[in-house]
Parts: sequence; structure tokens; C-alpha cells
Amino acid sequence: MKLRVVAALLICLLSSFAWGADECRLALSPAGVDFGSVNRAELLARSVSGGADASLGVRSLHLRIQCAVPRAMTWGFAAPVADPQRYRWTAGTLQIRMVAARLDGVAVQMKRTGDEVVEANLLRPGDRVVTWRSGAVASGSHLEVDLQIEARVDEASSRVRDLTRHEAYGTFQLD
Repeated sequence: MKLRVVAALLICLLSSFAWGADECRLALSPAGVDFGSVNRAELLARSVSGGADASLGVRSLHLRIQCAVPRAMTWGFAAPVADPQRYRWTAGTLQIRMVAARLDGVAVQMKRTGDEVVEANLLRPGDRVVTWRSGAVASGSHLEVDLQIEARVDEASSRVRDLTRHEAYGTFQLD
């Protein structure tokens, strides 16, 4: 029998396409990420480090936050924590990187609240990030953030006898 692992990441939004308390709405595109099916041999062939976990690859997401009035946009991602750098999902860990951010069409940096500008664009568990431009918090009404998500499968989860579906859920939240 062929060993197979199916990985699917479904990210639910706190208020997908609905106006929130501060007259803002969040949208994620695509609303879910499917890493597809892979057998254990293919998964191990992808592992370049020879470590105990292997990557299912990187997928791109696009987060949009639209507010009725300009404001500072502080946001984060809430999901189970694996370690200080990664989120937990049923088959292993997830890591999220911010690739680019635009506030009202102009490039901005993301800064951790109470911290320096985000290093390596890594969105860590517990991070709250705010738009930052020219040494100060930037306000606007339309934020677009390009994200990349990488899923890694741990050794135990890669050893299955039959088709197995693994899922993760998380929430993008706007303060």
C-alpha cells in the first residue's frame, strides 16, 4: 500500500468580508491553502537538511484590510504555537513570512509593536505588527500584505498507512 499524506491549510478570517467593530473588513486570497497529496518518498526527497521534518513547499497568500476611515493598522495571526518562530498544525509546523506590504498603494514596512522593524519578515506567534514608514506609524484605509506560508511535516505524521487529511486553522486579527 502506498503511503500518502494530504496536507490542507484552511485559514479562517475573523471577519471575512464583513464590516467589523471599527468599520474594517479583512479578506484573504485564497481563503484556504491546499498543499496537495504527496507520498512519503516524495516528501523525504524534498528534505534538503536530512532533518526530522520535510517541507510541503511554499504557498502565497494575499491579505487585504479595508477600513472606512484611515487608521493605524495593527494586526496579527492567531493559531496554536509550535515554538517562537512557527505555528503548530496537525502534521507539523507552519511558518509565515511577509513578502511585501502596501498602505494606500505605497510600500510600507511592518514593525512589531514595541519592537524594531520586523527582521526577515517573519510573522511569529504572538506578534502584533503595525504599518511603519519614515520612522513612524503610518495610517491609511487600505492595507495589502503579500504573505508566504511554508508547511513542514514531522516524522511521525509522514508515516501513515492510508490517505490522511491534515488541517490547520488560524485567524488574522485586526486591533
